Amino acid sequence: MGFSSVLAAIVALALVALCSCAPAPNGPPAGGILVISIDALRYDHLGSSGYDRSTSPALDALAKEGVVFRQAYSAAAWQVPAHMALLSAADPRLARRYLPPDVTVAQATQWHLPDEAPHPAAQFLSEGFSTALFYDHENLAPVYGLQRGFALYQGPEREDDGDALKQGSEEVFRRFDKWLTSIPREQGWFAYLEIADLERVWRGDHPPWDTHFSPRPELSRVPPVGDAPHLYFALPRSRWSKGMRTLGEYEARYDGAILRLDLAFKRLRSHLEQIGRFQHTTVVVVGAYGMSFGESGMLLDSGTFSDSDLHVPLIVRPAEKLKLNAEPMLKGATSDALVSTVDVLPMLLELAGLPRDESLDGMSFASALTGGAGSGRALVYSSCAYQEGFAVLDARYCFERSWPARTQDARLSASWFGDSEKRVDVVREVLHDRTKHPGLGHVLSRIDDPEIAKQLADKGEKIWGKVEARRARLQGYSPVFTPAKAGSRDAR
Repeated sequence: MGFSSVLAAIVALALVALCSCAPAPNGPPAGGILVISIDALRYDHLGSSGYDRSTSPALDALAKEGVVFRQAYSAAAWQVPAHMALLSAADPRLARRYLPPDVTVAQATQWHLPDEAPHPAAQFLSEGFSTALFYDHENLAPVYGLQRGFALYQGPEREDDGDALKQGSEEVFRRFDKWLTSIPREQGWFAYLEIADLERVWRGDHPPWDTHFSPRPELSRVPPVGDAPHLYFALPRSRWSKGMRTLGEYEARYDGAILRLDLAFKRLRSHLEQIGRFQHTTVVVVGAYGMSFGESGMLLDSGTFSDSDLHVPLIVRPAEKLKLNAEPMLKGATSDALVSTVDVLPMLLELAGLPRDESLDGMSFASALTGGAGSGRALVYSSCAYQEGFAVLDARYCFERSWPARTQDARLSASWFGDSEKRVDVVREVLHDRTKHPGLGHVLSRIDDPEIAKQLADKGEKIWGKVEARRARLQGYSPVFTPAKAGSRDAR
């Protein structure tokens, strides 16, 4: 056999070996992970949570294929730190910069996740996953430092006229779908989608969704309107839909927006099923934080330590045939495991078979997906509300410590106290029993038990101190710490 014949034979054998190892182009796709994080989504306004309105039939159907976590709480009560917590799997205060006194405090200068902080998406990328994040609101723009680990980090595109932005769940799902179809079927992937529909529901009219549900008669009062971005006991001017609308009409509008979002998800799911991707995808739907309708003193806004702002929906539907330690996944189950939003990405890392970075504050609750005992955490810690302070939650109780006057907006403080007098040292400590009056936030659940309050307060102070020390190391700063029990005016 001549040299050319030998060479041809070797090439042929190599091609046969290559074809036998590579996935068939029309075979089952590699697994994918899809996180849909929805701003301002309350736990108790989905059908899977027992809501009395049909706001979420598609998400409810997803819940029947996986596990609903009934005790999931956000690590922060408003948009920027809430996503910092989800994407870093660490306390969001790590991303709050120490600013010199002469620097004008603004959201874009105050919040930035350092490169040295945890970035779990980087683990997926380093292990060969295609990674992408599609954000819907400018508060997730690259200036906040969340893009590390994402090969594609994409925000809203401009309309054809070059002025307005293409925003909303349908647009985010379209961009994600376009990206996914460009990925080879044999490529594993991880995508994070931020949806801000419920933050924008108060802008303009959205027929027929605004009137799809009838207002509740018991919410027939017309709330007052203020002129500040955030207020207690009044609607912020930016949330006012003009006219004399009742609180019931606003709630119905919010529920209609959830239904509209749900239909957009249904269409996305249908297309992913058509192209054979959905059954091989682990889907997580999580509320980044909640929304208050007066339960915590806030109207159509978020930013308190109340259940209405911190208690969020969490649905995990594992990919078909996915197992954990040879155990099959539950379907149509509910779990009472106590979970923080910082735990979502550690859970996904475990499902993907990737090691947990020890720098993460989050802990995996993946065993709960198989019905494993002992899953979940003993405590959830939340910070970064509009008022300085923290909340500590265990399986039953919530302890809040806050300084109502210590905010970045004097008008917010004035709306709490009813005047503009300086009260920076006034502290509010409240213990709640969350098993009392569920669904009412913390309005009627206050109890008096000094022993339990002290136990939770001590644990909160300990966590607060550890986070502040770590924050200082990450940012190369050495502040003079004030004890947590006396407050730190930089601890929001």
